[in-house]
Amino acid sequence: MAVWSKLSELIQQNNVVHVTYIDLDGYPQIAPMYCYLCKPLNRFIVNCRPLANKVSALQANQKATWYFGPIDKYNLLYVQGNIKIIDNKFQHELFLKQWIETDSQYFKNFDPTHLMLMMDAEKIVESAQGERTILWQKQSKQE
Repeated sequence: MAVWSKLSELIQQNNVVHVTYIDLDGYPQIAPMYCYLCKPLNRFIVNCRPLANKVSALQANQKATWYFGPIDKYNLLYVQGNIKIIDNKFQHELFLKQWIETDSQYFKNFDPTHLMLMMDAEKIVESAQGERTILWQKQSKQE
């Protein structure tokens, strides 16, 4: 799928994604984080310290947007969806077994005391010069 290839290319360019979420006081927050694409599962992964403010905020409200890019000055991709917090060693190991095509450098430097935040994408949107185009959208189970 072309859109996943485009996101993979953006991630490989600098590995930074801007994660937006609503904090516990109801205000929008933006956190730049290193991101990795799990190709077999079409999931985006970041890790963070367990006591980071975003963890408690995402436990309360799992909806988030991850901004990739910019592709150029006026063009970016963003992913909207729900965050799953993988917060224990057993879950880490299960996930890693599923993730066959890993970025070995990432896991060599992975801190097991950190949490993994996994984005379950609902839709991927391109924003170019004021126009938004849905490039991919998750199909509902009823369809």
